[in-house]
Amino acid sequence: DNYGQGRNPFFLEPSILITITDGNKLTNTSSVQEELHLPLNSPLPGSELTKEPFRWDQRLFALVLRLPGAPSVEPEQLGSVPTDESAITQMCEVTGGRSYCVRTQRMLNQCLESLAQKVQSGVVINFEKSGPDPPHIGEDGPGDATRPVNSFGSQPWHSCHKLIY
Repeated sequence: DNYGQGRNPFFLEPSILITITDGNKLTNTSSVQEELHLPLNSPLPGSELTKEPFRWDQRLFALVLRLPGAPSVEPEQLGSVPTDESAITQMCEVTGGRSYCVRTQRMLNQCLESLAQKVQSGVVINFEKSGPDPPHIGEDGPGDATRPVNSFGSQPWHSCHKLIY
């Protein structure tokens, strides 16, 4: 990062990190850890200017292998690969990536093809809602609340974390 110069889109170096894991606890030689703890205090000059342990143009994707020991008798579901419910999922979402719950070889191939398409530049932005919701505006002007104006579904205004391309 270029401290004191802001974020320069022309210095963008988009990269993706692909983690292949079994989704279980973190282990080391002496114990099993329940959570991933990242050191956020660094002795380097300027480190107080960094809030996250990753760059703004890095994305983390996790392939969580949930392969069964015996073949399943149920037919394989077609469609998108579901998100896994492991500890790494939250870190993936913060960076603008996601986790994949891989149960078959076909799902693994589908994930790899999807990841090849996700190498693109973008910025992760936190949108914070401030103030009350805007008044509903109907066909007859303000005050006509017979039809919702929200064209993005019935979800009200809210704070969110999105990747902008």
